[in-house]
This record gives sequence, C-alpha cells and structure tokens, in this order.
Amino acid sequence: MQTGTVIHYVLEHIIKDKGKDGLCKLSKGEVKLLVNRYLDYYLKNLMGDSSQFTPRFRYQFMRLSKMLVSVVERLKSEFTISDFEPKAFELKIGNDTSSDEETVKSKRLTLPDGGSIEIKGAIDRVDMYEKNGVKYVRVVDYKSGTKEFKLSDIIYGLNLQMFIYLFTLSEGESEYSGRAAGVLYMHSARKLISISRNEDVDEQVKSGENKLYKMKGIILNDSDNELAEHMEHGLKGRFIPAKLSSGDVVTGNIVSLAELGMLSKRIDTLISDMGSSLHGGMIKQNPVHGKSHDKTCEFCDFKAVCMNKTEIKPREIKDMNYAEVMDVLREEDE
Repeated sequence: MQTGTVIHYVLEHIIKDKGKDGLCKLSKGEVKLLVNRYLDYYLKNLMGDSSQFTPRFRYQFMRLSKMLVSVVERLKSEFTISDFEPKAFELKIGNDTSSDEETVKSKRLTLPDGGSIEIKGAIDRVDMYEKNGVKYVRVVDYKSGTKEFKLSDIIYGLNLQMFIYLFTLSEGESEYSGRAAGVLYMHSARKLISISRNEDVDEQVKSGENKLYKMKGIILNDSDNELAEHMEHGLKGRFIPAKLSSGDVVTGNIVSLAELGMLSKRIDTLISDMGSSLHGGMIKQNPVHGKSHDKTCEFCDFKAVCMNKTEIKPREIKDMNYAEVMDVLREEDE
C-alpha cells in the first residue's frame, strides 16, 4: 500500500471539498467523519477488489485515520492565521492537451545544440495571496517521509522539483501565475513523541508536534515583499520556517526577490546542462555522497546492474548554510 498516495488523496479532497474557510469551521468530530469517509471511499473504489482484503489489512488501512485527523487539525490551525489560500491541488505541469485535467504549460528551455527541454509533473498544493494588486504564489509539497530540506542541495542539482514548479508558475501565464513566494514542505505522517514523566504531558506533546510538523523550505520576505506575516500571523514560527525575533526582525529561511531570481537562474543552468549531457549521450555513474546523502546508491533503480561500489568514486558534496549558498549564487551571477 502506498501510504503517501492515500494521504495525498484525503488531504486534497477534504481541502477542495470544504475550502479554507469551511475547513476552519469544522469541529474535530466533523473532521474525523470526513477523513473516514474519504478513506472508506479510497479503500472500496480505488484499491481494486475490496472483497479480497483481509480484516487485518482493513484495520491497518483505517488506522491512517488518527494520523490524518491530526494533520487536518493542524491545517485548520494554520489556515486560521494565514492570508494565503489553497487554489489548486495535484496541479499538472505539462503540455498534454489530450487530458481533461487542468494543466499548466511546462517551462521550455532551449539547449545549446538547438534542442529543448521541458519538465512535467504535479504540484500537491498551490496557495495564493494578493497584496496591493500583486499576486503571490507558493507551492506546498506533502511529505510522508522524514527527509530534511537543505538549500545547498540546489547547488548540486538535487531536489529541484518543487523549485522548478514554483518558477514555472511565477514565470508562466496562467490563473496561478504570480510573484514567487516560496516553497514549503509539509510533514504529513505521524511520529512518536518522547515525553518526560516530570513535565506537563500536554505541553510536551504540543511542543513536540510543533517541532515535527513545522513546514520546511524557504519563503519570500524582503522590504518590498513582507510576506512572512501573511503566512503566519504573529510570526511565532509554529507553522512556517520563519519567526519574529527580538527587535522585530524576521529571521529564519527567508529570501529576497533578488535571491529567488538567482536560484531560478541557477536551476535553469543545471537543467540545461543535464539536457545537453543527455543529448550528448553522457549518462555517467556519478552518485553524490555527503552527510545528508549517504544512501544514494541504496535507493537507485539501477543498483542491480551498476558497478559503482567497485569502480566508481562518489561525487563528494558538502552541506552549506544559507549564507554560503547565497555567496555561491552571487559569484555565479557576477
């Protein structure tokens, strides 16, 4: 069973069904009823012949309910103090006009050899907000795993997907176009929280959930685009990777519009280089290896036929903090 697919389905349909305002008005009991309704529908209609499922499988499947209720309750809390509104779900990126599904055109990059490259995919959620006549767009990715977000990955051409989608929307012409406002990764799977007997249990659980479920990523916030406050009123850093520190200074994973422009330029260069390499027949065994990427080969689809472990030296990468990443991008931009 693909747990992540089920989670995506339930979250998409609940938010699409109720909308931001409608969801915020639901009681926890009503949320539980909705979650169970969509889980039951998925089990009976989207997983094949449900009569073949064992009682044990049905029980394990419906256990997702408790976790999903927690996630939806947290979404309710976030939406209550955010001005951004969900506008699209599982939004397709591509140039397939034969499909009935809503689609945004892929961004096309021209390669040095005269060819071109386009990237297609789907965005879990697109949120928008308008201020002073300017539309802002951010993309949200639901993650059922525990992978951490590292901006330095972009320098090495890793984890570009959500940024490609963001810049496709911000640079394109569709109803979801607008100024790029950020990329956020939302943890959508429940984890155990360790607590101490000697401290308040409820407070420990609340603190643990805030830490586990706070979204990762980066957001636009500069003197001309003060968006952090519109993503989380009060800026306590409970939901987004930014908060209001002493002196009323916004700190965290924030970038300026100019820095987002540098990221977009870097990603275009990386994609063009990849496309040129593929056109030239250069498909090397060139895995990365670093502190956050020490299992690259274990999850590779070609592991069974690759001689990497005996013949190829991994490409070493290092973690960089935000300032170091921006220094690299500025050097390239000069």
